[in-house]
Amino acid sequence: MNIVVITQPDSAVIPENIANVVGLQYMDMRVDNGGILGQDVMPIEARATIIDVIRATKLVGGALIVRVVQGIAAGTVSVKENR
Repeated sequence: MNIVVITQPDSAVIPENIANVVGLQYMDMRVDNGGILGQDVMPIEARATIIDVIRATKLVGGALIVRVVQGIAAGTVSVKENR
């Protein structure tokens, strides 16, 4: 499994309210190609720094990993195609 964070900022300070998508997917032979096991949208506050985003992403990503592993154990996780 691999945790993926999709974000758009190109600078150290994020200029406006946007959202980050945190996803957990199977590893594949190609980059960012495996099936998606779970995703969460994480709001980013206006003027958040990259460090703020990294810290928040670690919390959201950790919770997502726990939920997905529990779902796999319970047989309730379905793999979504990664487009």
